Amino acid sequence: MHALRALTYRAAKVIDLPDIGRKFNYWYKKKEVVATETMLPKYAPSWMNSAIDLWGHVEDKETRDDAQIFREIEAALPIELSLEQQIEIVRRFIEQEMNQDGMCATYAIHDKPGNPHVHIMLTMRELTPEGTFGKKNRAWNDRTHLQGWRDAWEKHVNDALAAAGCDARISAKAYKDTNPDLKPTVHLGPVHVGRKDAESTNRRARRVKRNERIVKSNRLA
Repeated sequence: MHALRALTYRAAKVIDLPDIGRKFNYWYKKKEVVATETMLPKYAPSWMNSAIDLWGHVEDKETRDDAQIFREIEAALPIELSLEQQIEIVRRFIEQEMNQDGMCATYAIHDKPGNPHVHIMLTMRELTPEGTFGKKNRAWNDRTHLQGWRDAWEKHVNDALAAAGCDARISAKAYKDTNPDLKPTVHLGPVHVGRKDAESTNRRARRVKRNERIVKSNRLA
């Protein structure tokens, strides 16, 4: 149940599947989910508007145990903009870059303090004008296609920031290309309160110290 389980976690939904004796419930854990929506190509049948029906159908269509059922994009949202403005960025990006290519998408915006971001689940198979899924589009796996999405996201976000009168801008370029003389800090990961995992705690402490050294080095540079 890879897609449905992923959906419940990202969109904070409760999905009960009595036919197979499974129930997924991440609602109580994901209180930061502030917006979620399923967006489809214009010729999609109406039943696909239900995220549960859509992703349940996507799972049923795959017969191999090792099949990739969906693709996910995670992107940071600008803290300078309101939730309504953030939603508009996400909707415009999905409609122009995914829906027009025949992809179905479900997004979920997580409003974590200081780190608002969006999860976008995408179908792997192209939706045909007849409203059925065809073969998997291998072109969507190409690195140049991914770079096209990165460039498009940069434009959508920067256009929104400019329209809102904000001076901030983002870049789709790698950190090493925009700041060649500076070193990037490392990701710390979540804090596991009460977790009896000494190695995890020590690993995070080492990363904190490493980031302190990097920040100091960057200031000197």
